[in-house]
Amino acid sequence: MKKFYLLFFAIAVLAVSCKTEKSYSEFQTRQLQPTVTANVTPMAADLNVSADRIVYETEYDKTKNESISSSKAKQYAIAEVLSKYKADVLVAPLVTVKENNSVIRVTVCGYPATYKNFRKATVQDIESVHKTKSRRR
Repeated sequence: MKKFYLLFFAIAVLAVSCKTEKSYSEFQTRQLQPTVTANVTPMAADLNVSADRIVYETEYDKTKNESISSSKAKQYAIAEVLSKYKADVLVAPLVTVKENNSVIRVTVCGYPATYKNFRKATVQDIESVHKTKSRRR
């Protein structure tokens, strides 16, 4: 009988010392619009256009890349031209895309150009932009 009470007491001590703990966390944020204002300074830069017109041809195999489309191939080809010629922009670009069942051929022509002489825009810079826009109309 003593063994029974001793076993019962041991089980009771173990049961009291073991407890299950559950935790729950919740986070909430407030979405506030920023109230910071900034002053933007107009910038100007010169465009250094290459005198040499480049012609770049490439092709994309549709069997290797099924997700390629003619518009993506055109974008990829222009990006390759800019990278190859270390240009920021392509002036007077002409892009030809020819597509058949398995290949997309892209030809890119134009004048690679880079921006240089970044500076704060002067009144003359802003006036020249407005004059150019008014001549186009």
